[in-house]
Amino acid sequence: MKFTISVILCFLLAGSVTQAAPREYYVDINAPTMGDGSIGSPWNDLTAAIYWWGNVDSTDVIVHLRAGTYTLAAGTPIYIGADRSGNSGHYFILKAYNNEQVIIDGSLQTAAFSSLVSIVNAKYVRLQGLTFANLNGITGFGVFMSGKCQHVELQDCTFSNMSWNTDHSEAKYPTGADYMVPVRIHGDSSTALSDIAINNTTFNTIAPGVGDLVLVSGNTSNITQTNNSLVNIIRQQPRTEFYVSNAGSDATGNGSKANPWKTLSFALNVAGYDFSTIPATLLDSNLTIYLREGTYYPVTNGYWIGDNRGANGKWLTIKNYGTETVVIDGSQLTAKYAFIFAISGAKYIRIDGLNIGNLENDSTLSSGGLKDVRYGIIVTGAAGYIDIRNNDIYNMYWSRDTNKIKNPGPTDVLSAISVLGTTNIPITHLNIENNTVHDIVPGYAEAIAINGNVDTFSVIGNEVYDIANIGIVSAGNYKWVLANNPGLLPVNNQSRNGLIKDNEVYRCLSPIAISAGIYLDGSKNITVEGNESYLNGVGISVGNEQDSSVGTGHLVKENTLYHNLGSGIYIGSNNFSSKVTNSVIKWNSIQNNYHIDSTLYRRTQGRYGILNPANRWAEIVVNRAENITFEENEITSLSDIMSAFVFGQTGLVFRYNEYFTASNDPCNVYFVRDTTNDGVPDVFYNTFHMYAKKMNIDKTSTLGGVAYNSSGCGTALLAAPPKEATLEVSSFPNPVTDKLGIRIVQSKAGTVQASLFDLSGRLVMTQTKQLPAGVQFLGWNNLKQQQLIPGVYLLHVKSNDKKEVLKVLVR
Repeated sequence: MKFTISVILCFLLAGSVTQAAPREYYVDINAPTMGDGSIGSPWNDLTAAIYWWGNVDSTDVIVHLRAGTYTLAAGTPIYIGADRSGNSGHYFILKAYNNEQVIIDGSLQTAAFSSLVSIVNAKYVRLQGLTFANLNGITGFGVFMSGKCQHVELQDCTFSNMSWNTDHSEAKYPTGADYMVPVRIHGDSSTALSDIAINNTTFNTIAPGVGDLVLVSGNTSNITQTNNSLVNIIRQQPRTEFYVSNAGSDATGNGSKANPWKTLSFALNVAGYDFSTIPATLLDSNLTIYLREGTYYPVTNGYWIGDNRGANGKWLTIKNYGTETVVIDGSQLTAKYAFIFAISGAKYIRIDGLNIGNLENDSTLSSGGLKDVRYGIIVTGAAGYIDIRNNDIYNMYWSRDTNKIKNPGPTDVLSAISVLGTTNIPITHLNIENNTVHDIVPGYAEAIAINGNVDTFSVIGNEVYDIANIGIVSAGNYKWVLANNPGLLPVNNQSRNGLIKDNEVYRCLSPIAISAGIYLDGSKNITVEGNESYLNGVGISVGNEQDSSVGTGHLVKENTLYHNLGSGIYIGSNNFSSKVTNSVIKWNSIQNNYHIDSTLYRRTQGRYGILNPANRWAEIVVNRAENITFEENEITSLSDIMSAFVFGQTGLVFRYNEYFTASNDPCNVYFVRDTTNDGVPDVFYNTFHMYAKKMNIDKTSTLGGVAYNSSGCGTALLAAPPKEATLEVSSFPNPVTDKLGIRIVQSKAGTVQASLFDLSGRLVMTQTKQLPAGVQFLGWNNLKQQQLIPGVYLLHVKSNDKKEVLKVLVR
């Protein structure tokens, strides 16, 4: 129950409280009725108690406050004037009873310059064991002493949760009139305000603004502070957090939360700069630009972050505010070679928590034989310490013409995230983490591409899916990079020392050529670890496309590769002058690839993938490679074809692998080998034991749980051929797009001629080769180079006066 002063005075005049009141009084906010101030019958109203306690004469007057929260009415502080002073060394004491928790609560104060306690011209006053709290959003004071106060003590008190701004994140950035002072001491009389002691007092979660915790001014003397403690003091500092909002203004905003800028372009130009100096100086602190909820449209070229950022070794972070949804929409970009974000030579840049999408090349901007190219995020130059995390990157197309996107050319390029080191100072400490990248039609580019002079990077925990080409690539040795950057030395034109880890990559399917979920293309010293790659053209490709180059030093481990439309893993170069060397593939699970999916097959336009289980091929394909260790992997094939070794290899170490096939029969499995380096398998090992013995690898491995046996099936000499020559011919795959294999079983050695005719009888291709008896292979791996028109062709195979004719469908 609250009592007004007039009611209290009437109560006093009625004699309900006698003049013989005790020298110790008690207030309990939780008492049900207004008592007489004794311990057994306390007052229940602090304001009333102020007027009821007796004056100090020959003894101290102590008012004990029992536990509770004493919320002061708006504009009504605890007022202690001269009439409530102590006297001649005897104190008026307002204290918490027996160390109980007593909170003097200012949450109802809304007027500027409000205070919780006002002590004016009083002497011998002690405040003890009290907590003054919850004074926020105004200019104000906890305890204000003024006039001729003398001998005032704050003993064992706490000042808590006091801030000039209710938003503590903004309370660090006050202007000239923004302050909150827990203890204000102002001597405004000719008699000095003196002998003030602040002892054993705690200041906790205070934002004083331009003020201070204890602010002394005027005619004062002998102010002492002893054994006080500070916790979470939010001090004034230069602004390091800036805000952009569609409701803001670049003209009148100051980048604060309450008065934000309107555009990110403006914020990138001015955030953290002191323009009072010439030249302007950048604040030596980490900076954050928060984007408030909404859609933002970069215009013309896009958002440019240059090498002025990060030169001081401090981070610039661009992120969404809190949990608000921010969309960066690239649909209004108009310039050729536009980007949503370009980081050019900048350092310590973080892009975090944004939705970045809606980008398309502009075909009308083609000029001089050069087409438009666009990027979601591009990092170039000598950038470093770049962190791209927690973003959703989506809906980017080199073209939206449904006919064009089926057949992109080498100059049809768009990239969601492209990192290209273009100087002899490498891009370093790059991190691409926890992003979602999806619905990208990049033409001849990739979803996430790292190329050129990049040294030390990580691509971790991303989800990459529905990409019309490769998902993640680390590349090197590309000639166009050198051509476009003449100063770049060839030795530096290689991404290296990278980690590609814990990514989920699926449905990365080019419409023109088989595409990997994860591709190492001529890079160096890359670890590919713990990734999941499925429903792609190939799970992982450890390759190298460029002329006269080497990809080397890779470690591919603990990945799961399954349900891809082609093989689980490719190892080696597809370029006759290049190779992959000194790499280790271990502890991977490679399972059930050559997966049949008619919907995804249509995405590939039938140029790879299969619809017929009979056309399944090898789970593992090894091309031009040297010193490759393939160990402790688990490989499961949906067919009985396990591995293909083509174009020649040296220094292979295959060991401790576990193979499983459709039949799980080591006597009914196929390991294919090209011994003439023409890309066409010519040796066909049809038992596991034969393969391991002939190639001298995998002797510590198993197939279907059966260990290698040097005397196992297939290791003995072949039986003598029958007297009459026989010939059996089959082709694979059928339909075929580029590589046509011909399996030949002949009873005795002879000259084999394979010829391909169109339906008009025109000879298209032919080859002749002396082959031994048994199972052998011929074929071509370059049908695309012959520019064959899709359709039906006739394959003629002759040997030992025997002839077989097969139909072959070319797509």
